[in-house]
Amino acid sequence: MDPVSGAPWFTFVRNFVRLDQERFSAEIDPALFENVQTIVNELSSTYKAQGFFTEPAADLPLHIPNIPTKYHSDANLVQILTLKKDYEQGNVQLTVSFLRVNGVAVHLLDCDMDEHRNIVLHSFDIVNHMVTGGTNPISMHEYVVRDSAQAAANGIAQIDLGYRLS
Repeated sequence: MDPVSGAPWFTFVRNFVRLDQERFSAEIDPALFENVQTIVNELSSTYKAQGFFTEPAADLPLHIPNIPTKYHSDANLVQILTLKKDYEQGNVQLTVSFLRVNGVAVHLLDCDMDEHRNIVLHSFDIVNHMVTGGTNPISMHEYVVRDSAQAAANGIAQIDLGYRLS
């Protein structure tokens, strides 16, 4: 859930531009970019206690190759931000970009899920992903739902991810 708007993150997606086992990229409503910026700006005062964190600015260039080439990020990138949300075992990472493509504002989301936040275990995941194709999205769905259930007093998941597995 987006703590700024109270809506599921997924509701901000307008158009998928890349979808694979490891991640998805999509054009998004500009409000999601603004909400991520608000959370990053208020991490120390408000959102850190909710399990949000970010990366050092030096790591942001690592995310640029995930922007589809049709957006020409080398010439059009205005700003990029990344935000992670902890879950019991791993995290969900939202990297949002603001680009100007032919004078038109474009906001993109690169959503990546990791099985482990621990750097040693995450390093092993990276090697494993070279063989398996990446993080299993069904496993991540289950991690997020289980985390929500464990946080709820009644033990029932309270989170609405904005989609259902069938």
